[in-house]
Amino acid sequence: MTEKKKPYEEYSSVMTDLLACVKRLRLTEDALTRAASRRDPGEIDRIVSKAQPDVLTFRGLDRKRMQLENALGFGGKRLEEICSLLPADAADLMPVLSELSLELRRYISSREDADRIMKIRLHDVNRILEETGIQPRDPFRGTLA
Repeated sequence: MTEKKKPYEEYSSVMTDLLACVKRLRLTEDALTRAASRRDPGEIDRIVSKAQPDVLTFRGLDRKRMQLENALGFGGKRLEEICSLLPADAADLMPVLSELSLELRRYISSREDADRIMKIRLHDVNRILEETGIQPRDPFRGTLA
């Protein structure tokens, strides 16, 4: 039983850390939305630079989460599905997973808002360039996007 509990304890720790990281990233997206709506490129640069460690932390935690989920037999399952599959001795994970699911939905919404405003600002810049006779360039030319 001890062998079975250890992976759940480690999974709980990773998911708790992942929850905190997603919250920070959501706040970052909210800040980007505000900076973009104020047309403040300097602030956008500062926010993006400051967020880099959280992005790297998220990637590492997400990799660890996938490894643990595979080891626990949850590979490829959604958080809601994992909650329904947890054994009784791991029930304390349910609030963390539920909150993480909610926070991920909030993050996605914040990200979409930030992307929408950035696209509007890019459109504004392109319109101004066209009005001044400067040919706007495709912002994704020569990139992997």
